Amino acid sequence: MKRVLIVDDEPVIRKLIMICLRGRFITEEAEDGEKALSKAVDGDYDCVITLRGGHHRSWQSHSGWMPSSRS
Repeated sequence: MKRVLIVDDEPVIRKLIMICLRGRFITEEAEDGEKALSKAVDGDYDCVITLRGGHHRSWQSHSGWMPSSRS
């Protein structure tokens, strides 16, 4: 089964997404970018779901990671 990491600072949003994916994916959650980075390094995720904008420092700028461009 595919593994998905759900990242959001709102517990209700994380739970809603987890409910939607239940039974089709193995889901894990992280409440912020730093925890997501820690889990991503240790885990083998097929997908990471996160919000792009926010008032907190993004994990992309924190790690230097940028998504690849796909045509």
